Amino acid sequence: ARLTPGPQSIQVRSPGDPMSIPFGLALYFLIWWTLLFAVLPLTRAKTQAETGDVVRGTPESAPSQLMMGRVIVINSIVAVIVFVIVAVVMDRVIVPIGDVYPPKLD
Repeated sequence: ARLTPGPQSIQVRSPGDPMSIPFGLALYFLIWWTLLFAVLPLTRAKTQAETGDVVRGTPESAPSQLMMGRVIVINSIVAVIVFVIVAVVMDRVIVPIGDVYPPKLD
């Protein structure tokens, strides 16, 4: 059986078209979440063993004061920079998605 297009046509994003808000939010969330695991070790929180305050039932390598607010702020700044780079790359059609996977209408 052959699929034929219905009354709705498939729209391919043209160069210069703005990114949709839901797609932009989803892309930013994915970038933010992925970068969280790269930024987390860079904050260099002191371990409980280094401060001498080992809480019973936790490993000595657990952070004594993580300062998660600082991690979130640093991660958000880095994520905005990466998001802007990705958005510019997508806008300038350096990665032409339509050429990589063009829709078949016949």
